[in-house]
Amino acid sequence: MNTRATLALAAVAGLPLATQAQEIMQVTYGWTEVLANTVTPVGSPNSVVDEGEGARIRLWAGALVWDLIGDANAATAQGAWSTLLGPGLPLTSGTSPGTVQNSGSELRGFGGSQFIIPGGTAVGTNGVGTNGVQMMRSVWTPNSYSNRTVNFLARLSSLVPTGQGAGILLAYGASTALDPNGDPYTYDLLAGKFLALGAGSGLNIPVAPAPSSLALLGLGALVAGGRRRS
Repeated sequence: MNTRATLALAAVAGLPLATQAQEIMQVTYGWTEVLANTVTPVGSPNSVVDEGEGARIRLWAGALVWDLIGDANAATAQGAWSTLLGPGLPLTSGTSPGTVQNSGSELRGFGGSQFIIPGGTAVGTNGVGTNGVQMMRSVWTPNSYSNRTVNFLARLSSLVPTGQGAGILLAYGASTALDPNGDPYTYDLLAGKFLALGAGSGLNIPVAPAPSSLALLGLGALVAGGRRRS
């Protein structure tokens, strides 16, 4: 019988659980420029968080409970988080958008799971889009617009036991039972498996003091003023 992989939090009560994991659950990052503390896109994005702007950060993957750390929790990544959104379908049980920690350099504990009742069947789709399940989508606005690049890196959350922040359910067979009307139905036999997290190099977000167009306007004003004085 073919084994089918379905996404859900591996720590589901009553299911057999693999203790070793070789596979990797890969993280996909993305961000867009928005007006500070809003989800409103900027009119002319330039892939830099200029003064008065923020970054709407989005992560995708298979599952589950993670943290997002900016610059290893350095002060350079401190800021305000707003419009916190947690996982999308099919992770609908125990979902959380996370909590802001360390003055905004960390978003801790965002994630969710599928809750499979005895005799139930897990949803085997990857949610909306081609990047996997949306884990979070939230706006980060830096406290300072000094010129720098801030790196955000995902990790398995410190809120769960070591190594248990990413998992899948494996449908290894099927069985039948009777519903309350006495009619037979088929359900999956499931086993949980924890995976390592492939967080990659993270997400780099450039920050700048002011939009380059404003800087050019300021320089033009200085040149014009110099001409008037000459």
